[in-house]
Amino acid sequence: MSAIRSVAQEIGQFLPYDHLDLCLLRHDGTLSAAYETGIETEWGRRATDNVETSPIRTLLRGGSTIC
Repeated sequence: MSAIRSVAQEIGQFLPYDHLDLCLLRHDGTLSAAYETGIETEWGRRATDNVETSPIRTLLRGGSTIC
């Protein structure tokens, strides 16, 4: 967990944020691990969740969240 906080501090120097997710996906598109920093979310507290229940599932599947 300290690794994501360290990376988040570096990112925060040039890109202000209030929440940062780091998701690691397997080759088959399933979630291997997810970490968050900043604002804690219910999804981030569930260690066994998968891509299908993620609030950013469109992005994790390779889509765009920009309308």
